[in-house]
Amino acid sequence: SQENLANYGRKRGVRKARRIDNLKYLLNLEEKDEELGPE
Repeated sequence: SQENLANYGRKRGVRKARRIDNLKYLLNLEEKDEELGPE
């Protein structure tokens, strides 16, 4: 069960990191849209 907990935590960590990457990606898209807007 100790191993299962370690693996579960690792998977959650990856999922959390991936979510952060997605947020950064969305923020970058919004910034690009703002840059293109005024022109």
